[in-house]
Amino acid sequence: MFQTEEVNGDRQPFVDVAKTLAVLCMVHLHLITYMLPDCSVAHPGLYLVANWFTGGVFAAPVFMFCMGIGMKYSRHSQPGQILARGFKLYKKAWVLNVLRASLLWLVLWVLTQRSEMLDNVVFFTTFIDILQFAALAFFLTALLRKLKMNDIAILCVGIALSVAGSYLRNRDTGSFLLNFVFGHFVGITPASGNFKTIFPLFNWYIIVAAGRVFGSLLRRCNRVSKWMLILVCVTAPLLILYNVLCLPSGIGIYADITGYYYMNLPTVVYVLTAVLFMLSACYFLCCALPAKLRAACRYVSVRLNEIYCFHWIIILNLFYILGSIVFGLTLDTITLYPATILVAAGSILLAWADEKVFRGFFKRL
Repeated sequence: MFQTEEVNGDRQPFVDVAKTLAVLCMVHLHLITYMLPDCSVAHPGLYLVANWFTGGVFAAPVFMFCMGIGMKYSRHSQPGQILARGFKLYKKAWVLNVLRASLLWLVLWVLTQRSEMLDNVVFFTTFIDILQFAALAFFLTALLRKLKMNDIAILCVGIALSVAGSYLRNRDTGSFLLNFVFGHFVGITPASGNFKTIFPLFNWYIIVAAGRVFGSLLRRCNRVSKWMLILVCVTAPLLILYNVLCLPSGIGIYADITGYYYMNLPTVVYVLTAVLFMLSACYFLCCALPAKLRAACRYVSVRLNEIYCFHWIIILNLFYILGSIVFGLTLDTITLYPATILVAAGSILLAWADEKVFRGFFKRL
């Protein structure tokens, strides 16, 4: 099933399908987070599915794992090129922080002089999110590739970082500046202060490293259908078993929200199992999709960074700050799903307009 030489170097459409579904899951969760107040109490079933499944293990981890796959399939795989991609992403991460909320909060603070508005400016400006993580992952990968490490050695580094991140999570240095700096790497939980970090490098780099190993195997696989069938048959019962054991007891990933964002090594194994299930299931789904729909998924995959940025700009500026905070509007369980499609479609349309009308202005930021 696996050969020494590479036999499968073409683009993999099922990866594009998985990333597209992850976009929908992500938009769905973020709308629930900001537009359905007290969802965990009023709609516990919806919150459970969105927070831990569709918007949890089937969203951000899929992006990170596919990022590792993409590194193996990219033509720009030299350490210097990987480093350059990291710098570009890191810059875009802070531009996004300003555009998705900070700028509008600043305008509202100028107009109202309410201190909580200024607090929100600080919070969203210094928020360490997935783009910051992705940039650091590129930086670290560039360094490890410069040191001539192969994919197994890089995975071992990811495992070591995961163990360290498990031990160092939920710390507070007592300093806003130090929390900001170390929050890039470990899960900081300040006792007080207007700061938040998610997706710290130590806890999440293992997902990218595992994606690199998967991508390496995929390039050498001459019977992809058989491999995907094995994966879906193995991972599905493992997912069911984990949730039967952990979900009712509130243990593992379900212990608290940091069990996901600052996951330990056992939780990583579960998350990787979920990602492998989604990818293998998407392989067979992709086979049934018409060519035009596969092409649309490819476009979403190629412009994923821009779509991600635009979805945040729409949700936080239009829905949350203006819609909810200023005008007091909320969504319900009926309007949530049309809103999800609307935001996803609007984000894709804005990415298309950026490419076709504005000649990639936002992409170059």
